[in-house]
Amino acid sequence: MSSSVYSDPGFNLASMLAMGEEERREVMHGAFERARDANPLLNAFITLLDEPRACSGPFAYIPYAVKDIVDTEGIRTTAGSRVLADNVPGEDAQVVRKLKSLGAAMVGKTNTHEFAFGPTNVNPWYGPARNPHDTERISGGSSGGSAVAVASGMSVFAIGTDTGGSVRIPAALCGVVGYKPTIGYINTGGVIPLSYSLDHVGFLTRSVQDAQILLDALLDTEGAALRLFPPDRRYTPGVEGCTLGVLEDYVEASDSHVRRAFERAVEALRASGATVRGVRLPHVDTQGLYGRIRGAEAAHFHSRYRDRSGMYSGEILAKLAPGMEERATEYVGAQMERIVLARQVDRLMDGIDAFISPTVPVEAPRIGEAGMEVHSRLNAFTHIFNLTGQPALSIPIGNGGGLPVGLQVAGRRGGDIPLLSLGISMEGAVMGKNER
Repeated sequence: MSSSVYSDPGFNLASMLAMGEEERREVMHGAFERARDANPLLNAFITLLDEPRACSGPFAYIPYAVKDIVDTEGIRTTAGSRVLADNVPGEDAQVVRKLKSLGAAMVGKTNTHEFAFGPTNVNPWYGPARNPHDTERISGGSSGGSAVAVASGMSVFAIGTDTGGSVRIPAALCGVVGYKPTIGYINTGGVIPLSYSLDHVGFLTRSVQDAQILLDALLDTEGAALRLFPPDRRYTPGVEGCTLGVLEDYVEASDSHVRRAFERAVEALRASGATVRGVRLPHVDTQGLYGRIRGAEAAHFHSRYRDRSGMYSGEILAKLAPGMEERATEYVGAQMERIVLARQVDRLMDGIDAFISPTVPVEAPRIGEAGMEVHSRLNAFTHIFNLTGQPALSIPIGNGGGLPVGLQVAGRRGGDIPLLSLGISMEGAVMGKNER
């Protein structure tokens, strides 16, 4: 029988930063208790820590979760696979190192689609992460456990990764905020790769403001991305006066419940003073382009585990097979097509502050219905922004047919501050129109 375990604890990262130490300690212990109680049902975590690991700093005692493809010193990092079931890294990933230095308290390592190679988080080895709004439905993935942990009150925020939508998809299906920064803005060092040139580290949070706080705290100030895409530091003061480009192809391809929720959100944004106009993306087979790049890069990484091929699931072996056969000329050609696509999308943004669309075209499917056709639909609207490297948000806009729906908002490369500040205003506008 399905059940709802969604929990709004009434606080987020921003409010916790204003708390005193004793109050923070109470929240931290409450999150650990919640995780111990709820995880047997929700399966958000592959590894739960026995006790808080926190130290002094601005994030002291704030509980967070980490996707289990992100290295953690002395804590196993399985990548959701039997291949790495006993893998205990000797050092932390860069993003974890920063969070430790800030004093944040890790709750545990979250469930993921095997090797982050899929959007459902139905894991054959560790079990599916279950949607807190209906435990018979998928969380989305591949950062599903991270979304479940935040949506159910087991952590205040969570670290995920996003190669084709893996932060934004579960955020939309679980009713939380998911944020993928400009490519390279958060260091991916120590993250087990799916696709070297498409991987992003991202955040699952309870508000857009929390995502903004995390970007400020975790931005890789020494990385090449800041030189390639210099940050636009202008804040967007509100929705009024902004021009939003509706990605019409995506709206038309959405199921009716999702489309209705999106249309209500657009009405609310118009009522708040936004100009909304339709946009058509370039006629490019972005799914095929994305698949060729991801396939070749994943095959390269996984070639190191050829002697363990019997430990992979059939699903992942089937996904790796085409990349193993791909020629170098095909891969280079795909990367060149990607550059052309990014330029075309840049031109489309002339006179537009942000693109908007549904994040996912469907509500969360039932766990037993999450076949390959579902896979291709779940990331149909998200992977393009991994190809272009643009920052993108998923904001909850209430329910379609009783389950959460997300609004995807994408900005320019380097335009994370304008995007997030606009997202904060949009969040306020759509909350009044839709039930969360």
